[in-house]
Amino acid sequence: MQNVSTFLRLFSLAIVLAIAGCSSGAPSEDTPTNALKRYVTAQQKGDVATMKRLLSKSSIAFIETIARSRGKTVEDVLLEETKVRIATLPETRNEKIEGDTATVEVRDHQSGDFDLVYPFVREDGEWKLARDKQIESILKKANEERERIVRGVGDESRTNSNTNK
Repeated sequence: MQNVSTFLRLFSLAIVLAIAGCSSGAPSEDTPTNALKRYVTAQQKGDVATMKRLLSKSSIAFIETIARSRGKTVEDVLLEETKVRIATLPETRNEKIEGDTATVEVRDHQSGDFDLVYPFVREDGEWKLARDKQIESILKKANEERERIVRGVGDESRTNSNTNK
């Protein structure tokens, strides 16, 4: 559960890093991009109720599990996120909608690359940020990288033992 808590914090930090110093745009229609911008605006204002409304049901359930393990509520966890102030809205591109799911690329202000991909789902006729899906993706990539490293170390170990014979 500690890993999940750490990844939730890292996810919040990733949003902040992606958004700080980026260009802005006023949301006007229901799109995944505008849902992200509404979420960030709510975070900037400390509007936890709106932040919660813009999260998918599975994201709320995921955050509930984390919050409960820390003796907190979902609102407490989201309130912690509002303490990190974001200067501007995110710069986004390549919104891709496939049925009731979507992704949006966000520029990482540190690297300048659009390598942050935020998933969305359509629920009750509105686009919702699917933080749980993003955290699952981060965990999957981390596990794949760990396995690749372990395999590489194993291969290197076998090569070294063969040359010592």
